[in-house]
Amino acid sequence: MERIQQGYTNKSFRDGKFFYQEKNYTGFNHHLDYSLLTQFSFVPRLIANQREFSKWEYIDGSVPEMSEQNLKQIAQHLNTLHLSKLKFPANNLVARINHYLAIIKQKHLPRADLPHIFQLKTQIFDFLAQNQNIWPLHNDLWPINLVEDSHHQIYFVDWEYATMGDIHFELAYFIEASKLNLQQETFLLTHFDSINQQRLIQNKIIVNYLVVLWALAQIQLPFEIEQYLKKIDKLNELL
Repeated sequence: MERIQQGYTNKSFRDGKFFYQEKNYTGFNHHLDYSLLTQFSFVPRLIANQREFSKWEYIDGSVPEMSEQNLKQIAQHLNTLHLSKLKFPANNLVARINHYLAIIKQKHLPRADLPHIFQLKTQIFDFLAQNQNIWPLHNDLWPINLVEDSHHQIYFVDWEYATMGDIHFELAYFIEASKLNLQQETFLLTHFDSINQQRLIQNKIIVNYLVVLWALAQIQLPFEIEQYLKKIDKLNELL
């Protein structure tokens, strides 16, 4: 099998037409019954799901460009997911944030920005309390978790963090992770009903905060976090 060198949590492999993922449990992932996803044409076919690993159809493709055509397709997939009425595991963002903060506190990191990061918790929890966790979400829509095949079909992969949640969080996550510009974001949002701009901004702040905490909680910092902290400050100016 060929090791796939992407992702931070699990070990992934390709074996011909199949994709294997060795599961590494964090306490917040792999709670979803992956068989629920078989109804979606934009999810690779599930072959097997065991406690130690999952086996899927391998989709030979690449990360899609964020063209209007692709954004429209991604929006269609998201609407299909959110309106499916599937019951995913309960939302765990509050527990995840508390978990990451506890790890960071124990590490005694010599960072001048830590007091500010800890102070942001109150605002973040206020925002989370306003979310309606009634929709099934992917919850991890980084571009690397999207695959476009040779027929221009886009697939959503890596569903380990899927839970119930608020569509504003899902959209904020995708917009921030994909670094969409204003024109791209505006086009994307035309495909959704009843989007509240203030709640979208609040959830963008949550997303950037979650990225900061996740990075700081790792054994070694996987990437610099300053850009995400600056984005939080910039977004707060819009509220």
